[in-house]
Amino acid sequence: MMVLRHSSNAIAGGLCRRSGVRAVPNSPCGAISVAALLLVAGVGIAGCNAPQPPVRLAAMDREQPQTRIASGILLASAAGKYLAGNHAQRMRDFGAAADYLTDALTVDDSNRDLRRRAFLAMLTSGQMEAAAKLARVIVKTDSELPLARLSLAVEDIRAGKFDAAAKHYEAMPQRGVNAVMIPLLLAWTRAGQGDTRAALDALAVLVKNGRFRVVHDLHAGLINEIAGNMAEAEKAYAQARDRRLTLSVVQALGTLFERTGRGVKAKALYAEFLKTNPNSEIAESALVRIAAGNRPEPPVKDAYQGIAEVFYNMANTLTRGRAIEIEQALIYGNFSLHIRPDYPVGQMLVAGILESLERYDDAIRVYDGIKPDSPLRWTARMRKASNLDALGKTKAAIAELNSMAGEQVARSEALVALGDLLRGKKRYEEAITTYTNALSRIGEPKKWHWALLYSRGISFERAKRWPDAEKDFLRALELNPDQPYVLNYLGYSWIDQGINLARARKMIERAVKNRPNDGYIVDSLGWALYRMGEYKAAARRLEQAVLLRPEDPTINDHLGDAYWRVGRRLEANFQWKRVLTLKPEADQIPLIEKKIRDGLAGDAAGGGGG
Repeated sequence: MMVLRHSSNAIAGGLCRRSGVRAVPNSPCGAISVAALLLVAGVGIAGCNAPQPPVRLAAMDREQPQTRIASGILLASAAGKYLAGNHAQRMRDFGAAADYLTDALTVDDSNRDLRRRAFLAMLTSGQMEAAAKLARVIVKTDSELPLARLSLAVEDIRAGKFDAAAKHYEAMPQRGVNAVMIPLLLAWTRAGQGDTRAALDALAVLVKNGRFRVVHDLHAGLINEIAGNMAEAEKAYAQARDRRLTLSVVQALGTLFERTGRGVKAKALYAEFLKTNPNSEIAESALVRIAAGNRPEPPVKDAYQGIAEVFYNMANTLTRGRAIEIEQALIYGNFSLHIRPDYPVGQMLVAGILESLERYDDAIRVYDGIKPDSPLRWTARMRKASNLDALGKTKAAIAELNSMAGEQVARSEALVALGDLLRGKKRYEEAITTYTNALSRIGEPKKWHWALLYSRGISFERAKRWPDAEKDFLRALELNPDQPYVLNYLGYSWIDQGINLARARKMIERAVKNRPNDGYIVDSLGWALYRMGEYKAAARRLEQAVLLRPEDPTINDHLGDAYWRVGRRLEANFQWKRVLTLKPEADQIPLIEKKIRDGLAGDAAGGGGG
């Protein structure tokens, strides 16, 4: 039996894994996504995520012989709450962690490490005002936690105390992420004080490093625009556009064109962005707005929103870094929403981070908070459905997607999401019907619709309707000839059926060239070589695949077969026995057990060029 389980399935489903980190779903890509920011994103914030030793509670050391029972109860309570808080943090249940650690702090309020952990749990759970109260204590004794000053600065900004906020920023170390963030925050703080010249001067430090020019130009344009310097704003936006066409730049320049009576130029800009970002609801809604003759608001109307934008930019950048930075991204996202609660792209980002941390209920609450008139509300509802399914509420998820499909009969996205959900539940015939309905709404497929045909092709293949599956895969390749996942899936399928071997091998070799570190695709090439009798070359490729994907039962099974064919029987048996520990498909278990018992038929050391 053919077992197709390649990584391309994840792409069609809308979520992916990069470098072992679950990507934030529907993160509004393009918001200052400068490569330079990714370089500094790797430097963590002191005290936020570094491994820490257990906290020693003072209650554990207290000796009160007069009240031994009461003392024992106190000890159990303090230690228990601390341990419960620690466990909640490991489970990413930040609200519960904040509650438990705060309770423990009431018993041992002088404990520096406990206070720090409680503070960080408050920030990650969105308890920003409570965190600020604790920050006032922390800044007096703990200079190694810049987040405490940042928390106080945010509260000052919300109160309109820009002078006080600036003092906090100036007292913070400007290294790592702060090397970019602090100049941006200072610039907007000066703008809030009405000093545009000082604001632009504060940004100037970013010009010294050419990698930050897009960041500088965008924020210089925003600051000039709120000051009424429209010509300077447009010049800065245009410079940013020439360097990198991000969503934030497109919004800023496009809405400026619209507000100054240049709708044709705005329309051309949005259309240009949609060529490479075809599913951008913000750009699509802008085109609808132009057609209706409506006047847009500027993306940033004042210094408060400018500071919220800075925190959003930092959070969005950190989501693309290492796993250790995700909680830092959540904190920055919470700062952004604390200043600007009704900020749709910020809400989408925070909800996406929570979703990536498997805090599905929390993510749903944020998605639900996006206003109905926001262009992002539609995507938020689809993400909500995905989260409902992750919580085991599949019926509710299906109902939501069906409702959306009925509300907007010209749109296909809800049907595609529903098809992905049904396919994930192995309800292949239903998935096929749903994908077919989605295709009927699209009309003539465009290049980016390869994924929809690919997803339906997978459903056809799993439903044992191979001729239909093959047609969809070939059509997907007509739309996108070098798409590695389609090349891999179709090539692997042909090889497993023993047909079109030479063509399939070339297709998979192209896929490997495009994705050399994808274990599934490398495995496909190894299996192609195996089926063509090139056992030595197959073994080498399959060894590489196992290194890339060591926990996949099919890849280990393939390697066992290749080892057997080149006479490495002990290693073959080891691989097959390992397969049984990796939870293979139920119908594969008897076949694996037979190979362990009897080996493979034919010449054990046969074949094999390579």
